[in-house]
Amino acid sequence: MVIFSMYILNKAGGLIYQRDFGKYAEFVQIEKQIAEFQLQNPNSPPPPNKYAGKFVKPSGNQYLTLASTFHGLHAISKELIPSHARIQNPEEENGGIEVLDADEFKMFCFNSPTLTKFFYLFDQKKFSGDGVSTMEEASRWIYQCYVDYVMKNPFYELEMPIKCALFDEHLDKYVGSLNSSLKKAP
Repeated sequence: MVIFSMYILNKAGGLIYQRDFGKYAEFVQIEKQIAEFQLQNPNSPPPPNKYAGKFVKPSGNQYLTLASTFHGLHAISKELIPSHARIQNPEEENGGIEVLDADEFKMFCFNSPTLTKFFYLFDQKKFSGDGVSTMEEASRWIYQCYVDYVMKNPFYELEMPIKCALFDEHLDKYVGSLNSSLKKAP
């Protein structure tokens, strides 16, 4: 598992899309199946989850809290840039958090031209170098999918949660192939 999860935030900092990948996504899916099983069979013991004790399933509110906290930190970090270091071209984005290093993962943020933020949690140990150049390429590809399958969808309303099966399908294929190709790294 190389890319753990992806978040898309609208201009106002609202979480409009969240997706988990790899083993963590399997864990969440199994938890959903166990919950459904318990609803249908309240007297039967729940089936075992092979990931029990390895992960903690965040609630929806925790995802929202993470996204809004990141949006706030990103906005504050943009204001900390000295005036002499700011880009003078008004069409270009001035700063903000691009990469955040932690012990177990890195967080990468891609600001789109539409001010929509895409941020990713990924395993820095699986990338050659710091992984940022690979995440920049991946972000551009994912943004292009977002434009092609979400923004061009006549039923999608701007700034609203994303529910688009084609986007999900292409995202799963791309991240799956990226994860499997980078998983082999030392």
